[in-house]
Amino acid sequence: MRFYEPDISATSVGSTYTLNPENSHHLSHVLRAKIEDEVTVFNGKSGEFKATISTIDKKSVSLKVLSFSTINRTRPRPVDLVFPLSANTKMSFIIQKATELAVSNLYPIQTEFGQKQLHSHNKQSRLRYQKIIIAAAMQSGLNVLPCCHTPCQVQDLPWSIWAQSTKVVCHPSSQSTNSHDHPDRVIWFVGPEGGWSDAEITFFEEKKCDFRILAPTLLRMETACVAALSQQV
Repeated sequence: MRFYEPDISATSVGSTYTLNPENSHHLSHVLRAKIEDEVTVFNGKSGEFKATISTIDKKSVSLKVLSFSTINRTRPRPVDLVFPLSANTKMSFIIQKATELAVSNLYPIQTEFGQKQLHSHNKQSRLRYQKIIIAAAMQSGLNVLPCCHTPCQVQDLPWSIWAQSTKVVCHPSSQSTNSHDHPDRVIWFVGPEGGWSDAEITFFEEKKCDFRILAPTLLRMETACVAALSQQV
């Protein structure tokens, strides 16, 4: 049993920690946990805590925090994903699977042939996607939550930060041989099902991006995201 608790810290080891109301309810009423059952807790920043249940009350569950491990299950180097705004079901799927694949950053963007515009992403959307990230991290064992950034135009992405990074654009009809032996970060760009526009391709070329064909077939956007994050660069 794994639970996300953003307030737990190294100072909690050896002491008692009370789970938040939502986790307490799920542990006691849904999972029917018992005293001395083992629980893993993570704060989304680093590592995980091993604990046992010490008390179960009507509205709260308290843990005895036994130890802290620095294990994060992250990648050896950060991998970011840039993908178009799309329908909620596709967005949710991409965010869930990218989290399971230990992505570091998610950058939704508005594209010329995409389905959604920037104004479609609101506070409610951000809260929903954060819940998806937390649930996927709980399930997959990831201890560092990826950041889902505010949607933007492609030119407003953090290009200066990515200067020394490998930037790979997924494009079914173009491929280059550019490569970096030891990039500090890898950024994947997955386009909409309508494809990248000519202007977007020219922009990527000006930013010295590489291009890669992921498969001999045309992939759905969400399939391409999973395939890209499974590639070795």
